[in-house]
Amino acid sequence: AAAARTPIPWATLLRDRRTWAFVGAKLLVDQVWWFILFWTPDFFHRVFGMGQGQLGWPIAIIYSMAAVGALSSGLLFPRLLDRGYAVDRARKLTMLAYALLILPVPLAVSAGSPWTAALGIGLALFAHQGFMTNLFGLAADVVPPSVVATVIALGAVAGNLSGTAIIELAGWSLENGHGYWPMFAICASAYLLALG
Repeated sequence: AAAARTPIPWATLLRDRRTWAFVGAKLLVDQVWWFILFWTPDFFHRVFGMGQGQLGWPIAIIYSMAAVGALSSGLLFPRLLDRGYAVDRARKLTMLAYALLILPVPLAVSAGSPWTAALGIGLALFAHQGFMTNLFGLAADVVPPSVVATVIALGAVAGNLSGTAIIELAGWSLENGHGYWPMFAICASAYLLALG
């Protein structure tokens, strides 16, 4: 039989740095997913002159790479464990690998073709999904089991707020002649900051 669950007061949960580590990481990286999800069709239209009917393949490439990224995380982390790495070290090394993979995403702005841009953005979402899979695993590793769902929910709220903010920032940036560069720069740096 399951042991009786002892509730943890909100004040205790909110004072726990493990809670804020997860929430802060979600705040930083979820905005990337929301930005790419919302603005990619407009990016391909503005930068490459692609119409609605031409977006299918580039978008398919990007989201297929995202799916593979989520699956790849299940390959890398266990291999490090099999090599004798501690859970904490294996988790963080895996997250570092994905954080480094996303660094070139700003190059999509100056890509010579929509296919090169799609591969660059796809690599970013590949890295995002691999990083996120490990971030959820990290929450399960370090947060008491009785509050994992609550901590993940707090992270989801933070991520949705940052996603809303970057969508608005993109609109402001485009209206004021700054283009897509600021958002792609944020995307590139978010994962190393979150890992830190």
